[in-house]
Amino acid sequence: ETVHVCVKPFHYSYARDEWLLEWFEMNRLLGVTHFYMYNESLSTAVGCLLEHYRELGLVTLLPWRLPLVSKVEI
Repeated sequence: ETVHVCVKPFHYSYARDEWLLEWFEMNRLLGVTHFYMYNESLSTAVGCLLEHYRELGLVTLLPWRLPLVSKVEI
């Protein structure tokens, strides 16, 4: 059985890498087999974490680009 999760875009140089690691592993324990994530901006640490999970075949990271003047519009 496969369970996929689609996650809202990362914004404002998202930097909660420790929380994200815990969230990934909890969801994997619950049976999630793949994560689809969107990136507008994230920190270097989160980028490394996502790259690790991508290399394991667990994450697809997609660009998130909207024609916005300011992030406040989000």
